[in-house]
Amino acid sequence: MNSYDVSIIIPTYNVLRKTIDGELAIAIGLNTVLNQVSDRFTFEIIFVDDVSTDDTVSWLSSWAESNQNVAVTIIERSTNSGSPSIPRNDGIDAARGKWIAFMDNDDQMGGPGSLCELYSFAENWDSDVIIGEVRKKGKGNIARSLFEKGNFERVDFNIINPLANIGVWSRLFRREFIDRIHARFPDENVTHEDWYFNAQIFANTDKISLITNQVYYYWVDTDVAHLSSDLSWAYQLQCEQNINSIDFFRTSEHPSKYRNGAAFISRVMASGVFKHTYSVDNDRSAFMVHAQMHAKFVRQMESMNYIEYLPYMARDDQRLLKIVLDTDFTRARELFQAHRATNRPDLFLRLSPPCITKDSSTNLLRTNDLIDTLLTGHAFGEIIVDLSTEVLSVTVDSLNSKDEVLIISPRNLNRFAVYPFTPAGEIKIPTSSILDVSKGGGTLDFYIGRQSSFGIAAKMVHGRYSGNTQGFKEMPNSKFYPNWKGGLSLNIK
Repeated sequence: MNSYDVSIIIPTYNVLRKTIDGELAIAIGLNTVLNQVSDRFTFEIIFVDDVSTDDTVSWLSSWAESNQNVAVTIIERSTNSGSPSIPRNDGIDAARGKWIAFMDNDDQMGGPGSLCELYSFAENWDSDVIIGEVRKKGKGNIARSLFEKGNFERVDFNIINPLANIGVWSRLFRREFIDRIHARFPDENVTHEDWYFNAQIFANTDKISLITNQVYYYWVDTDVAHLSSDLSWAYQLQCEQNINSIDFFRTSEHPSKYRNGAAFISRVMASGVFKHTYSVDNDRSAFMVHAQMHAKFVRQMESMNYIEYLPYMARDDQRLLKIVLDTDFTRARELFQAHRATNRPDLFLRLSPPCITKDSSTNLLRTNDLIDTLLTGHAFGEIIVDLSTEVLSVTVDSLNSKDEVLIISPRNLNRFAVYPFTPAGEIKIPTSSILDVSKGGGTLDFYIGRQSSFGIAAKMVHGRYSGNTQGFKEMPNSKFYPNWKGGLSLNIK
């Protein structure tokens, strides 16, 4: 039976060392928790202390005594665990709330009433987990893409990946659901414990909600670790944890396991430790560890019949997964590096038809070679464009080689036109040619590069332009603008 609507679980360790502008971080954070008190719902706070060596427990007891309008439980562990993982499990076991919330001891809740709103939406939407918008205070950043598409009663995985933010805070988890699937944090390898816990959740439900009405949680940057560990989390342990966590999807019988598992695998491949696995490192011992992690990932994917997950992945993630499943680690690493190099949004790359083979890996490596042969060490000048007449005039302020060309292509890169510069660094393009490339409308991007018998390699460059597009009589509302990729675009409408 539930005695409270929400249980807030806060692991602690030596919290008296953590300050923000001279004030205790935990005091600031708990004030934001007090701001959640409401007659519309009830909550309890469960502190789990991981054998602090300072007066943390005394401070918590004094705070609880001074704030008796809030139910507080203080659990003192007898052995230090060195991670928030096991203390969170202790908190789950002691929780009497219908919903579970996790909070780090130096973080902060959102504005007054934010937790109540999160709870109300979770109840009304019959969620198993609800994710609230989170912000970062201090150094670093946090994934924002998750919160840019509004609210979802049921998250649409085709629009967002709810695992873009892998943390467990700023969420509510239904306790009955957690207990039913026996979800807990790891008690051995306690690195990347959030990955381990989230994998269990996402492998067993499709009742995943997201709300962005306000900020529900602040992740606060401090100079001291959240808990008792001073380890710089070992790469191998982190990597193993991520790979092992994928196995929850293999063993799940939930109908959403493939869709949700695809999202989790994509998130693993986007992680820093995964990228580090395929980084170029000449140290022999590091190479051997990376090769072991690669082999472990390949075995995991093969054991779960990864083909079943591919239809739910974005096309780029499909390509990346196929690349890294090459059993030859050296080749997989080479392909991974080529994929990253050729997948930059500011590049335009095309192999010449005679250079294209039936083997996609060979084509990828050859495309990467275009960067080395045509772009590396080659500087391109700024372009100046003018469309005040019926001819688009393009001038480059410095022409560095006779094989430089201008590429104009729509965003999807499925069509393009190549225009060579004159020795004076000029190009005159009829507007009819531009319309042919755009198929009558849309956005065109401009690139400068070089062309050889092997193909074309070009990149976006800064450009200056006249706001006047009067020469474009067919599309009088067209305009040039600097795009987010650092280049120049023409919106035709």
